[in-house]
Amino acid sequence: MALCNGDSKLEINSAEQNGSCEGAVAILDAGAQYGKVIDRRVREMCIRSEILPLETPAFAIREQGYRAIIISGGPASVYAEDAPWFDPAIFTIGKPVLGICYGMQMMNKVFGGTVHKKSVREDGVFSIGLDNTCSLYRGLQKEELVLLTHGDSVDKVADGFKVVAQSGNIIASIANEQKKLYGTQFHPEVDLTERGMEMLRNFLFEIAGCTSNFTVQNRQQSCINEIREKVDKSKVLVLLSGGVDSTVCTALLNKALNQDQVIAVHIDNGFMRKRESQSVEEALTKLGIKLKVVNAAHTFYNGTTTLPISEEDRTPRKRISKTLNMTTNPEEKRKIIGDTFVKVANEVIGEMNLNPEEVFLAQGTLRPDLIESASHLASGKADVIKTHHNDTELIRKLRDEGKVIEPLKDFHKDEVRALGRELGLPEEIVSRHPFPGKVICAEEPYICKDFAETNNILKIITDFSASVKKPHTLLQRVKSCISDEEEEKLMQITSLHSLNAFLLPIKTVGVQGDCRSYSYVCGVTSKESPHWESLMFLARLIPRMCHSINRVVYVFGSHVKEPPTDITPTFLTTGVLSTLRQADFVAHSILRESGYSGKISQMPIILTPLHFDRDPLQKQPSCRRSVVVRTFITSDFMTGIPAMPGNHIPEESTCKLKAKFNLSGYKDVEKKKVVIGGMFPVHKRILSSDGNTSRVPVSSGCEGFNFRTFRWTQTMLFAINEINERDDLLPKTDLGYVIYDSCFTISKAVEGTLTYLTGQDEAVPNYRCGNGAPLAALVGAGGSDLSIATARILGLYHFPQVSYCSTCSALESKFQFPTFLRTIPNDKHQSRAMAQLVLHFGWTWVGTIAADDDYGKYGIKDFKEQVEDAGVCISFSETLPKVISPESIQRIVQTVVESTAKIIVVFSSDVDLSPLIQELLNHNVTNRTWIASEAWVTSALINRPGVSSVLGGTLGFGVKRADIPGLQRHLLELDPYADPLTEEFWETLFNCTLDYGKALQQAKQRAKQVNGTLSRAVRGVADGLCTGKESLARLNNTYSDITQLRITYSVYKAVYAVAHALHNLEHCEPGKGPFSNKSCADITNFEPWQLMYYLKNVHFNVMHTNEEIYFTDGDVKGFYDIINWHVNSNGEISYVTVGHYNQSAAVEDRMTIRNDSIMWNNEVLEPPRSVCSENCQPGTRKGIRQGEPVCCFDCIPCADGEISNTTNARECILCSGDDWSNDAHDTCVPKIIEFLAFGEPLGITLITISAFGALVTIAVGAVFMVNIGTPLVKANDALLSFSLLFSLVVTFLCSIVFLGEPQNWSCMTSQVALALGFALCLSSIIAKAAVLMMRAQALKAIRTRAKAAAKAAKAAAEAAANSGSPDVIVTNTNNNNDVSACANPDVDTLTFAHQRVIAAVATLIQAVACTVWLIILPPYPVKNTSAQNIKIILECDEGSVVFICCIFAYDILLALLAFVFAFIARKLEDHFSEAKSMTFGMLVFFIVWISFVPAYLSTRGKFMVAVQIFAILASSFGLLICIFLPKCYVLLVKPERNTEDMMKPRAKPRDGTSTGTSASLNTAATEVNATTAIDD
Repeated sequence: MALCNGDSKLEINSAEQNGSCEGAVAILDAGAQYGKVIDRRVREMCIRSEILPLETPAFAIREQGYRAIIISGGPASVYAEDAPWFDPAIFTIGKPVLGICYGMQMMNKVFGGTVHKKSVREDGVFSIGLDNTCSLYRGLQKEELVLLTHGDSVDKVADGFKVVAQSGNIIASIANEQKKLYGTQFHPEVDLTERGMEMLRNFLFEIAGCTSNFTVQNRQQSCINEIREKVDKSKVLVLLSGGVDSTVCTALLNKALNQDQVIAVHIDNGFMRKRESQSVEEALTKLGIKLKVVNAAHTFYNGTTTLPISEEDRTPRKRISKTLNMTTNPEEKRKIIGDTFVKVANEVIGEMNLNPEEVFLAQGTLRPDLIESASHLASGKADVIKTHHNDTELIRKLRDEGKVIEPLKDFHKDEVRALGRELGLPEEIVSRHPFPGKVICAEEPYICKDFAETNNILKIITDFSASVKKPHTLLQRVKSCISDEEEEKLMQITSLHSLNAFLLPIKTVGVQGDCRSYSYVCGVTSKESPHWESLMFLARLIPRMCHSINRVVYVFGSHVKEPPTDITPTFLTTGVLSTLRQADFVAHSILRESGYSGKISQMPIILTPLHFDRDPLQKQPSCRRSVVVRTFITSDFMTGIPAMPGNHIPEESTCKLKAKFNLSGYKDVEKKKVVIGGMFPVHKRILSSDGNTSRVPVSSGCEGFNFRTFRWTQTMLFAINEINERDDLLPKTDLGYVIYDSCFTISKAVEGTLTYLTGQDEAVPNYRCGNGAPLAALVGAGGSDLSIATARILGLYHFPQVSYCSTCSALESKFQFPTFLRTIPNDKHQSRAMAQLVLHFGWTWVGTIAADDDYGKYGIKDFKEQVEDAGVCISFSETLPKVISPESIQRIVQTVVESTAKIIVVFSSDVDLSPLIQELLNHNVTNRTWIASEAWVTSALINRPGVSSVLGGTLGFGVKRADIPGLQRHLLELDPYADPLTEEFWETLFNCTLDYGKALQQAKQRAKQVNGTLSRAVRGVADGLCTGKESLARLNNTYSDITQLRITYSVYKAVYAVAHALHNLEHCEPGKGPFSNKSCADITNFEPWQLMYYLKNVHFNVMHTNEEIYFTDGDVKGFYDIINWHVNSNGEISYVTVGHYNQSAAVEDRMTIRNDSIMWNNEVLEPPRSVCSENCQPGTRKGIRQGEPVCCFDCIPCADGEISNTTNARECILCSGDDWSNDAHDTCVPKIIEFLAFGEPLGITLITISAFGALVTIAVGAVFMVNIGTPLVKANDALLSFSLLFSLVVTFLCSIVFLGEPQNWSCMTSQVALALGFALCLSSIIAKAAVLMMRAQALKAIRTRAKAAAKAAKAAAEAAANSGSPDVIVTNTNNNNDVSACANPDVDTLTFAHQRVIAAVATLIQAVACTVWLIILPPYPVKNTSAQNIKIILECDEGSVVFICCIFAYDILLALLAFVFAFIARKLEDHFSEAKSMTFGMLVFFIVWISFVPAYLSTRGKFMVAVQIFAILASSFGLLICIFLPKCYVLLVKPERNTEDMMKPRAKPRDGTSTGTSASLNTAATEVNATTAIDD
């Protein structure tokens, strides 16, 4: 820490005490990442400073008495609409102002200058030219190195300002000396600006006139006071990561508070360095800090948090994130980690029974953490670079509640280290590099639309000397971004060095111009050794031109010709973290040994999902990862430079063995011609290490002896001994062996593999250091995860590996595992077998549980794909933790209990499954049927006493079983003293010890604990001592149980496969070999790849079983026994084979199973039902429930007209047009055919009425015919009357044609007959009515004339009388009183002939139209299936709507004319009122047909026909009755009125009206007889 005047006491001057800021410097924060650094630099010069918001008013600054103003940089652009507001008056209040970066651009804009976004960025250390006559740069050189990081630049300098520094053609500084306004585009406050402090000193002392009268407070004491004041008597929970920040924070708390107030908790989140948790605990214990260690790795791996719905969503809605081990977004990962820390801390508080309200949370939060997280504690306008785990939403909430203690929140890393030294912390903690390293997680490559163009720019840059010769648009872009000097240097570099730069398909978080960037990484490679100075030049140049690049890395190794465009999907899994942890361990070990660790401030190790060194022709997928070593030198931990090899760190490094491996097993290589390797998981896990780094590290031991896998190990030894004794197999070769214990752990498997390859007990990668017999192949390494790890290593050296129990389908890839073979079937066959078993029993609702390894994940994945394609749904899918986690096991048990699924498929090893089975027993979870994979179906670790209630009825798949003669004898004749591993087996099995001294010591301890006497021990009788003669045969143990030799048999086959391959290699005939020039390999000195050839092509029959063994792409045939767990009366479980699965058989014959042999968990013979929803019966369909699996559905009845005739129909089937659904909706039945039949009551009724109408009409015609000579019949043309009667007969009879099943003839006849009948009828009425209308018109004219004449005569008489003339006598003034009633046909304008022509022509027009209709588009019968759902209506289609509309429109026209004519003639008075009869007849006609329309439209089927017939009959009866009833009445009832006299006009009523006759009309003249009387 920097202290002015060497004084650490708190001295505050009087101005400060009075609350004034007289003489202080105001730092206006525009959101810079380095705002606090400015404050720190000013205070280091013993000048008081205050960080104020940018919007602070100028008058406030002036009134407070600030001496000068410094404006920080910021992420915004001054020309942006959302640029932060500030008071422009700050530049005019007379205070000296220094604007840094954004502050300079603000200043320039206020005074009229312009700022623009340039095509070139400047990010890094650059040399700028200075005007050292300027007061700000007085005493400096004309060229200085400064840190520039900006995208916007001053374009036009404001009036009154001058340029005082330039970086190439970019303005780097401006000044107005008169107003004391200065601006720098670079950052003078950071260490990377080498003489930045001198620039600040010039501004503060020379320009602003500040004085050094401010004394920095003792910050240690300040922190202690703050802690004591806030905490008081409460407790503090401090989270210790082991880094310098949290350790210093803890030390401060311990010094400030009582020890019982401080609860130090180290949370091992699974991301710590190798053995870091142990070393942290040791170091802090030495400091007197009581530490509680919490292993929360599993909690962190599966941690989640709440996040906004999306980055654009500004609503308060939240979503639950993915688990941490499935999250790729770096910001989300940090938030999850931070929130999980808080959750774990709350759990600790709960476990310790503390009141959360009385416990503070302490963190070692630093100022840079808050700045990068954009916390309001640091800056109100800073951009979020990355959310630190100590500044998440949960932390901020606690901070707002006042529950967080952060004494270091104003410190930077170097200040914390200085404080740590003051507190007496050891240097190894103070100088510890931050961890964890980073894993760039990604699921897909990051390739945006600018990927190709940016790559082209990079190509131009790294091949600039050649590119300038070929003009290109991008070349001009490159040239415009660099100065002439830079262009010359770039030309020189690219001509001397063969470089290649390319984009990597990943993105990383960085800072560019105070803003967060999440952009590409550029990779650079060279054909020769790297020239670091040139590479550093390129690293500065590339981000300037390509704004989408924020990092440049150098790729070691061979020259990269084909950059990767894909990635290895990478998540925060245990395997990935183990790789990162090991890489970090190696890198830091090398750094420490080189002696340069003190020069490097930070060296994070980053694991990237990039796979280089692939042959593009092979199209090998990305399956590996690369490590990035980021060496960083800084003092303020805000800015820094990369450590350059050859300058800051040595270029060369030495690799050597870092640890002694601690491997147990068997070894016999002496005097052996060939050595076979073996690896077996004899133990279940490794021992936890003490993490002591003060001594040479050793590999961890193992614990949890597994008797089953130990039997496998002995089987390999038995097989090798058996082969060595045979004369027909390798008769001249003795096989040796090296067998290691993998401890069911990847790291141990890798250790064993490296040791085996090295040939000695220390592993030296890439070297075979041992002498002696060649190595043949490795048999192992146990589970799939272990084999994957070893296969990757062995594949590098083309070394054969034959596995006996690694079934994972991922291992079938020959791209990744080219030398891997196995004698156990591929899991893809087992997954299909399990799926077929589930489908066989009709189970559609199953749960799955898988181990958290490749075996479980791939197995369950393949199973899910199979069953989900067949419609089976997964109720739940749980993962068993590799590291025992009671919380996870409890959660899985809860899931099993709550699920309705009765079938649970488990893909796991017995070791991983065992904790779950125990918990299921504790919860008494029964009534479930378990489907077991081959790894645990016959495991004694699972089949323990008492599991029958839980696992009884289990169905599983076991690999082929066999009896191996002689094996049991070998197993039982074990020598317990032969080797340490067998000793451990014996001691574990019999619960005793073979070590007498150890037994004696144990006996003494027990005796002392019981009664304090040592009598038995003194007599030398030691309890618990093994005799070495204990009987293995008497024990009922899985080791000696040879009834289920399945994996054991697979081990046996694996050893024999290697032996037969060696036999074929040894007996190769020279000149007939498979290698170059038909050569053979020498069995005493062969290469691994040569044996690999024979192994791939080996073909033999196993002794004793005669099973044929050969490999197809490294795999054997898939054959499984289906095993059922039967429970006897004693509760013991036996394995009963109830079927088989043979992958090589036809699809329909692959599975054979005897259902009646299966014992189910529910103790009934019927298989259990496991469905989410019961089957939907025929007549219903499945309706999906939103948000639930497809097997969870509702049964929805089919709609009318639809059926389902199968169970669980997805959709209902629509019946065809002629069919309809029955009531049950499970079958389609023919629709009812409907038409108005002749024989049905309605039809008979209508026929009767029609016939009656026709007969009546005919009768009327007969009456007229009988009276044809009478006046009444002859009146108004008798022929028209007969045509009218004939048409009515036609209409009556045509209605009958509408009945019956429609036929072609009936459809045509009915409509045409109807149209013609009504046309003839209406035409006849028109002809009759026309005559009557003409007579009415004539009568009207005569009346008019008579009235006029009468009026004239009367006027003349009155005139004569008035004039005294002779008397004029007016007589007979009544009209028509004396008119003759005789008919006078001469007065009719229309004669009978005219009438007949009218009727004939009108009818003929209709006849022609109907003929055309019948010829062109005649009516035809159709089946109407749409009118009614359940019926087919047989009806006539009109053929053409236009034609039928025209034809019946014509009839309507005729009807209207007839009505009009009759209506006009209605006042013609005679004894029969024929005109009125016609009028009424036509009114009835219209009423009937107008009523017909709505009735017709509202009916369906045969009733439409009935309505139409009714209308025809009603209208016909109406016309018949209205027109002919009066006449028939006269003819039949009153024949005396049928005379000529009756045809004469009736007398005129008294009102003066006159009446004409309907028979014939005489001229109705008004006679005025004038008699002139002459006086005598």
